[in-house]
Amino acid sequence: MRFRALAAAVALATAAAAGPSFADGPHHLILGSGAYDFLDEDTAAVFEAELRPGWRIGEGLISEDIGLAPFIGGWFTTEGSAYGYTGLGIEWVIEDHYVIFPFSGFGFYNQGDGKDLGSFFEFRSGVEIGYRFDNGYQLGLNVTHLSNAGISDTNPGTELITFRLAAPLGGSLHPDD
Repeated sequence: MRFRALAAAVALATAAAAGPSFADGPHHLILGSGAYDFLDEDTAAVFEAELRPGWRIGEGLISEDIGLAPFIGGWFTTEGSAYGYTGLGIEWVIEDHYVIFPFSGFGFYNQGDGKDLGSFFEFRSGVEIGYRFDNGYQLGLNVTHLSNAGISDTNPGTELITFRLAAPLGGSLHPDD
């Protein structure tokens, strides 16, 4: 299990180092809130911020509507837990409005008064489903699993569910501006 976790981290770092091909899309600042550890009894509120650059690595290799997108972000809970992360996702835009974004990444976790996840180094995976408006803003629902993938003897994992608003940076509220 530790080998798989290390292999995943190396694969993400290698893909990120390959260098982005810049797409026409704007960078997005994403703000969200929801529930941390929502499948357990000790649910806490979570607040997050993420930056998703407009770059798409390998855009057009599979389809014009699919690109590998980097991101960086962090969140904190009402129990004092915090997590900073980075990773890559596959952004699939359907009919210019519907967005499916499966992702994977890793980051550093501070327990605070929250759940003991067994390690300060945690992997993150999940999916976001959203609707992108003509002006570039996007509303979405994000479900995330956090786990140390067995690099520690303790590995309870946890899940988050958040509602998110993605705002284009440097853009306008009106698509014709």
